Amino acid sequence: MHPATRPPCPQKQLVQRLASAAGTLFFAGYCNIAAAQNADTAAVIPGERLSAWLMRQPQYAAGHAYLPGVLWQVPEEVSRQAIIKARLLDTLGADPAHAALAKWLEARPVTGRSTVAIGEPRWLEGMPAQDPVLRSGQQVRLPLRPTTVTVVLDTGDACQVPHVPGESAGEYLRACMTPEDAAHRSVVWIAQPDGRQQRFGIANWNAQPQTPPAPGAWIWAPRADSGLDEAFSADMVRFLATQGAADDGAGFQVPNPLVITQRAPQVLRALPITSNDWGEIGLLQTPTARMAPAGDIRVHISKVSPYTRVSVVLQPLDWLSGAFRYTDVKDVPYDPTFTISDQSYKDKSIDVRVRLWKESEHLPEIAVGIRDLGGTGLFSGEYVVANKRFGNFDWSLGLGWGYVGARQNLPNPLSFISNRFDTRTRSTTTGETNTSNYFRGRTSLFGGVQWHTPFDPLVLKLEYDGNDYQSEPFGAQRQRIPFNFGATYQLSNAVDLTAGFERGTTAMLGITLHTDLSRSTSPKVFDPPYPAMPAQARQTMPDWRAAADEISRQTGWYVEGIDIQGDTLRLKVDDASSAYRQERIDRAVSTLNLYAPAGVGTFSVDFVRHGMALDSQIVNRADWVARKTTAEAPAIRGNRGLAYGTAVDRLRSDDTVPSAAVPTADASPGAQAPATVPSPAPADAPIIAPSSLDTRWTSERDRLRGGLQPSFYQSFGGPDAFMLYQIGVRGWAEYRITPQTLLGGEANLRILDNYDKFKFEGYSDLPRVRTHVREYVTNSRLTLTNLQLTHVEQPTRNNFVSVYGGLLESMFAGVGAEWLYRPVASRWAVGVDVNRVRQRDYDQHFRMLDYTVNTGHVTLYWDTGWNGIFARVAAGQYLAGDRGVTVDISRRFDNGVVMGAWATKTNVSAEQFGEGSFDKGIYLTIPFDAMLPRSSTVSGTFVWQPLLRDGGAMLGRSQRLYSVTSTRDREAFQFAPPQDKRDKSPDTGEDIFAPTQP
Repeated sequence: MHPATRPPCPQKQLVQRLASAAGTLFFAGYCNIAAAQNADTAAVIPGERLSAWLMRQPQYAAGHAYLPGVLWQVPEEVSRQAIIKARLLDTLGADPAHAALAKWLEARPVTGRSTVAIGEPRWLEGMPAQDPVLRSGQQVRLPLRPTTVTVVLDTGDACQVPHVPGESAGEYLRACMTPEDAAHRSVVWIAQPDGRQQRFGIANWNAQPQTPPAPGAWIWAPRADSGLDEAFSADMVRFLATQGAADDGAGFQVPNPLVITQRAPQVLRALPITSNDWGEIGLLQTPTARMAPAGDIRVHISKVSPYTRVSVVLQPLDWLSGAFRYTDVKDVPYDPTFTISDQSYKDKSIDVRVRLWKESEHLPEIAVGIRDLGGTGLFSGEYVVANKRFGNFDWSLGLGWGYVGARQNLPNPLSFISNRFDTRTRSTTTGETNTSNYFRGRTSLFGGVQWHTPFDPLVLKLEYDGNDYQSEPFGAQRQRIPFNFGATYQLSNAVDLTAGFERGTTAMLGITLHTDLSRSTSPKVFDPPYPAMPAQARQTMPDWRAAADEISRQTGWYVEGIDIQGDTLRLKVDDASSAYRQERIDRAVSTLNLYAPAGVGTFSVDFVRHGMALDSQIVNRADWVARKTTAEAPAIRGNRGLAYGTAVDRLRSDDTVPSAAVPTADASPGAQAPATVPSPAPADAPIIAPSSLDTRWTSERDRLRGGLQPSFYQSFGGPDAFMLYQIGVRGWAEYRITPQTLLGGEANLRILDNYDKFKFEGYSDLPRVRTHVREYVTNSRLTLTNLQLTHVEQPTRNNFVSVYGGLLESMFAGVGAEWLYRPVASRWAVGVDVNRVRQRDYDQHFRMLDYTVNTGHVTLYWDTGWNGIFARVAAGQYLAGDRGVTVDISRRFDNGVVMGAWATKTNVSAEQFGEGSFDKGIYLTIPFDAMLPRSSTVSGTFVWQPLLRDGGAMLGRSQRLYSVTSTRDREAFQFAPPQDKRDKSPDTGEDIFAPTQP
């Protein structure tokens, strides 16, 4: 019986009234799921695997079954799906215009469907972790292959169109409605038969490549003026996915089959995002409003005489990008006297661009940007630009100020606010943000178009340039015509080549290397294989040393001890900071499960650092084994209890974990009792009695640790040479006097470098705390960069203190103390450090200079919880005795990549600070885990600081408490859930939901 023809449930009206109460939501779909169970299904044998059920079905044996449409119905899922349905009906009920759609939706059952990774039984049989164990009350429906695709219209109708292999969703829409109606639908949502949910743009302005709908797919595409927003559509496609494959006959058939059968399937392409001559997203000389995806990094080199530009562009957010750039000016010397260097002039600059409005059907994308925000101002300019896409053509039109609008053929539209906007002066400073010039002076229009040619890698560009090149900083340049022509060839997903002809006189060549760092990952082919899953737990005590060695091999962590207390096995690990912590916890638990005796029901992984208790992760063994050996519906996994929990009430690393701290079940209203899970050991397995002789193992760790590794240091853009580099060997060692007291040091041997060119000594009106860098770098090949004695304590659960002394960094030695308040998993922390330091001699050995100073800061750390944004604000006294505030803002992506920038402003004037006006910089941190084929706890950081000055200089000491306690990062508690959701931007056109894969 088809769901649409089932008799109504007499309790439906009552259920709808109660649907908002969490405790009654389970019953909201009871009648519907009961009716669904009367469909063409075979009885479920409790304890049977889904693969076995499928293989014994006649339609599977006959080859008629439609495996992508397997409908696995789980009663525990009903309440969650009823919430979605109630939310949809509540939205539709508020508008009488949607009454027909509400009536159609009302008739759809709440099925309790839970998705299956792949419906092929032979595949499931070979992947037991993906193969559900069927339970009492569950049902499975195995449909026949549909021949149609069903389009749900916002009029309340369901239109069924014959399936055409490879055809796009937009064509199914056009088969169900008039061309005028179809033109008002720019986004389609697809619920594939296997439960995948997808979102794609289909209009001229947002078309994307897409996965074609499969037979039995549901398509939802409301009109842009329907009043149904993206949140509603996301819920709608999520609910449609619970219906399974749409049966033939679930809606009206189109009177005329698809005309698309008479031609080749339509090919939809995404909008190409390419760089201009300046490295930013744009045409040639002009910018556009387009943005790369968050996490994108671009390294761009272009040559258009007399300039050669090297740009690095970072995209920390979808709507924000920043860049730093070096511009080499041909035939202009860096040092006119040639006493320091004979290289050509290198201009440094910083850019920023913000998207104000995202493109929609009728409105363009709009962005505002500033070039040369903090450089010399030689190429400074501002702009507002808009973009609108029409199929393969992307048009841009903008208004430029300064260098971007140097043609100056239009008055400034901001002059109606104040006549101050009429005048723009040339910058006379270096590195100062000359805000008094922003959006000042006359302007010029600029714009153009890019065409994505039928030859997919090739993009052609044409632009009208807003610069006439008569006000260039080093002399006017000839321009025959104001138009520039060019082409970009996308050599690969990571390399673009650009050539052009500009100003009617000059050729241009460019290359762009780009990648999305936020998705960087590398298969760990050189990692040890996961420990085997035993058929049952061992009945004897294991070799704990062997277990500890295997855990260290699997995780890279150092095991301090293993102890069994009652039915809880506690693993203590030290120095467990890493980017991908969840992966390592899972490997540690896999090893514990292999070695632990049958009486152990709970694992507690205790994280310590310098003897301080930072965190404990508690794992229910039976739940963990069940998750590793069988697929389960999300509701059952939640009701069973968290496989991972956190003991936040621990005071010391040697405290006993109370049994109450172990989560056992979801206590939320309406939750079902956890289903029984097979024990990892037979029910009659004896519980091995604890014994101090065989249940506790403590590492006899060496107090002395150390190692060697390559070192590489570089600086760019100085007057001596564009790049100064140093290659050497860094050695480090530490001796643990007690768990809380550490003596550590680091030395560097400079082997290969070009610092013999480093002649520039710098100048300063402040104490020379940093600008003697030439002396520190060139005075000695073997330097002792750090030798420090540190003692740490944890007076209470959330308070940490340290005292330290020695050679704290390469330029300063002294003593200091630090206090940090940092609750477990909190979004904020606060710390205070105070230091008395003295300047070291240039050879970086043990001699000192005369300069001494008190320095220290009060620092607030704040994880905003918004888009991975982290903020650090420090206020205090710096090494030069100046006082002020440092603000550091960074974006951390899910894979551990960090993009950030900082700025420091102190009580010294721009004139006293010197070139640069204030301290600032950009940095990028990449965990080696994201790049290497073997797991690593090491990260690499690239820092770009335009100028090294004495003002705003902070002490670079090691063993900062916030870093030492990094295990308490909130991110450490964001464990990767089963792969049934993917956090991807809807603009990517990729899956927004994938079948359950525990």
